[in-house]
Amino acid sequence: MGVRNCESTAQAVMALTAAGRAEKAAEAASRLEEYRRDGGYAHLPDGEVNRMATAQALEAFAAMELSERGEQLFGRLADTPGGTDTAEHSADSAPETAEHSAEASGEQSGEFTGTHIKIIVSAVCGAAAVVILTVAIVSRRKRYIPAAVLFAALGGGVWLLDIRTPGEYYAQSVTGGMQVAFSADCSAVLDRMDSIDPSVNPPEVIPADGVVIQECSLSLPEGSSAFDALVAAARQQQVRVDYTGTSWGTYVRSIGHICEFGFGELSGWMYRVNGEFPQVSAGDFTLNDGDVVEFVYTCALGRDVGDVFTAETAG
Repeated sequence: MGVRNCESTAQAVMALTAAGRAEKAAEAASRLEEYRRDGGYAHLPDGEVNRMATAQALEAFAAMELSERGEQLFGRLADTPGGTDTAEHSADSAPETAEHSAEASGEQSGEFTGTHIKIIVSAVCGAAAVVILTVAIVSRRKRYIPAAVLFAALGGGVWLLDIRTPGEYYAQSVTGGMQVAFSADCSAVLDRMDSIDPSVNPPEVIPADGVVIQECSLSLPEGSSAFDALVAAARQQQVRVDYTGTSWGTYVRSIGHICEFGFGELSGWMYRVNGEFPQVSAGDFTLNDGDVVEFVYTCALGRDVGDVFTAETAG
């Protein structure tokens, strides 16, 4: 928990955009200006340029621009039970077999896939390298040769990248020998809607029943963490997840566009396993077969969801 920052403001912009509230999104986006520093964005108004803050701010502006064109930042999104369109965003990689299966499926059905993107980028870079090299030879200007080599390297290097379309990403499945139950809800906010901060969490993104990710059973590899379970369930139900990797572990900022600080400075996402709230990051908690994982949104640093220890420790 903490104070409002560039990242949470950017999340509000994306949530408002996803909810179709263009005017409110523009209003929230104007507040990002106070975080702008030297061509980038800072975590706090008086801070230095931060890569994560900059990336989140640019993503927010991209979401607004795409929305104006009738498009969406993360492709076509599925309707959730609460009536809100959401998508999942994660840097977590799926097993290689799942990735290949998704690509093969897309190619066989004639859909646009990550392989097509690689072909296009590779062809453009290759053509640029040929043109530059030709100019260098004809004009006898050797200084152009490094540029040609660079484009040639980019054309080949793109095949080393993991590029996938939203359809391919959601088509992946993670399987293993361990079964866990998973769910995510924000039921604690339903009686506190009068305290919602619309600039962070538009009321439209709150499901009427509080269910953000329906209870489901996941098959995960041995050694998977609580965060791995979140990513797998979110991918399965096409729910957007935003998180940050810190020196203290993985910190989940929002699930289904429901962001930290949306109901005050003590609000945000927590998790529990088998009814207990671990005192470690979700990415550091190793699950066992049969575990029940729940991500819950709190408005009072855990007091309202049963985590008395954390609330008392924080004072």
